[in-house]
Amino acid sequence: MPSEARTRDVEAGLRALHENYALSLPGKIEALKVEWLRWLADPTPERLSELARQAHTLAGSGATFGYPAISATARRLETCFNRLTPAQPAAESQREAIEHAIRELGVTAQDRPPFPDKVPASPTVPVRPGIPREAVVWLVDLEPDTCARLAQRLEPYGYDTQRIPAEGIGPNLGRTAPIAILAGIGPNANDGAGIRALREWHEALAHHPPPVIFLARSDDIRARLAAARAGGAACLVDPADLDSLPDRLHELTDRSPAAPYRVLIVDDDEYAAYHHALILIRAKMETRILADPLDILSAAAEFKPELILLDVRLPGCSGMELAHVIRQHAHFAGVAIVFHSAEPDAKRRLDAVRMGGDDFLSEPMDAEHLVATVEAHALRARRYDALMYKDRLTGLLNHATYMDLLEREVARAQRHGLTLSLGFAELDACAQINDAHGHLVGDRVLSTLARVLRTRLRRTDIAGRYDGGRIAILMPETPVDAARTVIENTRAAFAALRHSLPDGEHGNFGATFSAGLAEFPACTSMDMLLQTADRALRRAKKLGDDIEPNGGA
Repeated sequence: MPSEARTRDVEAGLRALHENYALSLPGKIEALKVEWLRWLADPTPERLSELARQAHTLAGSGATFGYPAISATARRLETCFNRLTPAQPAAESQREAIEHAIRELGVTAQDRPPFPDKVPASPTVPVRPGIPREAVVWLVDLEPDTCARLAQRLEPYGYDTQRIPAEGIGPNLGRTAPIAILAGIGPNANDGAGIRALREWHEALAHHPPPVIFLARSDDIRARLAAARAGGAACLVDPADLDSLPDRLHELTDRSPAAPYRVLIVDDDEYAAYHHALILIRAKMETRILADPLDILSAAAEFKPELILLDVRLPGCSGMELAHVIRQHAHFAGVAIVFHSAEPDAKRRLDAVRMGGDDFLSEPMDAEHLVATVEAHALRARRYDALMYKDRLTGLLNHATYMDLLEREVARAQRHGLTLSLGFAELDACAQINDAHGHLVGDRVLSTLARVLRTRLRRTDIAGRYDGGRIAILMPETPVDAARTVIENTRAAFAALRHSLPDGEHGNFGATFSAGLAEFPACTSMDMLLQTADRALRRAKKLGDDIEPNGGA
């Protein structure tokens, strides 16, 4: 959905929600009054807990929908209920204070606040208009030999480079913008003019500057501070960190839309829950609302949230108890938990965080604050998942995760009559590389192959480290001929790379890889796909054919 249409829909939804909340307020207050009368007739602990929960919910939703007087009175009521002794009648003074507050709620509910003219914008940064972006990396304030090395390293990954003098940054940025800038800093800089110019332009381009990566000769804190002050997105050490440069560039410049963050909202107050959901939907997140906290485990297993937005007071259990249960399950270890409440007690808020929460938001929640907090914790959760499910050396999916996805894709292809291709890729002469230069160099070459695959494969393709030096590649809805073309292009890009020798040794060397392919439905099962692709790989390596389709059949 286009962003303007999304904004209109969210604003319309929020306006309707505000109207419905105003209409529901008298009923909520009447329900609280009825529950109070029931407790007076039968003062059980369960009814007292329900009274406190209703008051707490009213305090939170009142703040959310612009009724500060309702919120303050309901919070006062919650405090009164918490001071009552279960199974004992209320003192006359307590009873009078509570009934006065309930009457006060009824009066203040009649004063409707105006709906905000505009929903606060989510804190996303707009693209700077009027300046086209080129798929080129500028090299600023770097020596000619450094520029030549960088161009040679980046070209196989699809990046063009252009050397720009420091005095040319301003005029060139006025006409066009590179996809990223590499600049020297400290002893690695030509004369320091580049960092001065970039610092000057950083503020001028604050709307959407191209990311700047600084290159330093040594891992020095002063150089890193200078890079940060000049608006640098990263500071890498040349040459130690150059192997990671293509990955860093891809991370900083990838414009393909990321999957939306998934947020599970656990709240029995439907008005507050939908309000928070609409704000997060406007920020392009995916939400699900759960009213019954006792369904949390099944809902989380199905929805797979990256963050749970959890009210402190819930029916049947507290939010803190629920967080404790969630944290007992290892497969939810990476899920962020953010509490929200109108809870004024600092100790209770601290207890909530100690029970497994990552943050605590106080009501009323500013929309921008809500979105920024959820984005920060969801991003951290997503990175945690990446560490859990990816191979540390290659950055590709680990074996177990890859096999799980392969099984799902084969099942989907069987259900819908689709074609898919599976490939194995393996370095040629891997043992010789390890023997000649050491396993660290061999690992680095394998990591480089994985990096080339990540940049050359399509977004729909899935790559994982199958075992040892073998990488498995899954291409959904792709016939084997099309898969072969993708692999051939990847082989050419990888073969063009030069790999540096260990520290202290001069020179470099090249490497290649072979691949074997198999296709579904020609192979009728997952096991047959794997066996056929493996046979094809072995045949390719034996015959030197480089890529062998369908096991050589």
